Amino acid sequence: MAKEKVVAQEELEIEKTYEEVKEALDSAADALLDDGEEIDLDEYDSEPKRRRFEDILKMYGSNKLVVPIYQRKFVWNPKKQKKYVEDALRQKPTPSWMIAEYNDIYSIVDGLQRFTTLSFALNDPNLTKEQKAKIRKYKVDTTTINNIPPKQQRTLFQDYNSGIVVSGAIKQRANLNEKIEILVTTIVADEFPENLNPKITFNKSAHHDTITENALLAVSGISLDSNRPEALAKLLNENEDIVIENQDKAREIIKRIISLYQNSIPPDLTKRSLNANFISILIRVIVDHPEITNSDIIQVISYIFAKNKAVDEYGDTTGGGSGDVSKCVARYNSLLNWLINPPELEPVKLTLKQFIKRHKDANISDLNGKYVIDFNQLSDEQKQALCDAQNDGKQSEFDKIIEDKYNEIHQ
Repeated sequence: MAKEKVVAQEELEIEKTYEEVKEALDSAADALLDDGEEIDLDEYDSEPKRRRFEDILKMYGSNKLVVPIYQRKFVWNPKKQKKYVEDALRQKPTPSWMIAEYNDIYSIVDGLQRFTTLSFALNDPNLTKEQKAKIRKYKVDTTTINNIPPKQQRTLFQDYNSGIVVSGAIKQRANLNEKIEILVTTIVADEFPENLNPKITFNKSAHHDTITENALLAVSGISLDSNRPEALAKLLNENEDIVIENQDKAREIIKRIISLYQNSIPPDLTKRSLNANFISILIRVIVDHPEITNSDIIQVISYIFAKNKAVDEYGDTTGGGSGDVSKCVARYNSLLNWLINPPELEPVKLTLKQFIKRHKDANISDLNGKYVIDFNQLSDEQKQALCDAQNDGKQSEFDKIIEDKYNEIHQ
């Protein structure tokens, strides 16, 4: 069979938000529902079945199939999208979609990327009428798990998509009050970018859940306790009203931290420090002490994580039992001391090659984060000048080079 030629939509190269995904799915589903065909929902049972894509789309259009809140973003790159559309046009079998059912409502547990890709294809002006008909009739392998409550569906999603044992943070999700569960899930989806390093640690161990829960408790004035998932869940449930009331403050503090990592923290330091042990306690310290600046935070991160192994005083508060009250308090006190009395950094001389490797494909900014640029936009001469300024400890000179380049780009 001749391979169908597919021209990917230019807009598909952009990461899609939940709202954009919903708009695309709604558009595709509405078009199909206009034909008046009935959906045979009795066919959807726990047995693996092959179903036409248009039947699945009609379920969505009839509000029988929903995209749960933990499924928030469309992130497939154009290459993956194009390959999947080509498979559909060739009627080639592909991995099964997993669907969960509860009270006659079906949720996509695994398959949103494929579902959305085919829905976008139906709106692609580059595809012919015949090609779109093939996509509508494409038979998709599905597996439906019946009668699984919504709280357990998210656990199933995490387990199925990570391929590893579900973390404690996710297991405790079932013990959260419904409003708190939705709040935490929404903040995680909205505030943590998909491409923020270290991706594996964040996505598979659900560190972002623990960080979000700590932020909500910290801005609500709930004192530091154990960082263990069961303790966090208990405190969130007991203080539901005040936590919900302060959700915007929690979002702001998370935005501040994420912005620092995106714009001012080199990738090697990001990899070592961006985890729940460090960020959860850091958030509590800066909430309690609003006078702490971003420059203070950057300096402390550079001090603790300058080498592959964290400094001993910090390392002693992590490892086994790092979520215990005693270690959390010790970590808090150490971070507070360093942030209020910034330690002297050992001068580290980098070669130009090392300097470029540290910052390549990342943003770089002045000390205060006011001027942020893409490192790759710098000329070779500017990279050398920044490297020299950093090695010589000339922060004002370093900042001036960044500021000048920023103004050059945005003039």
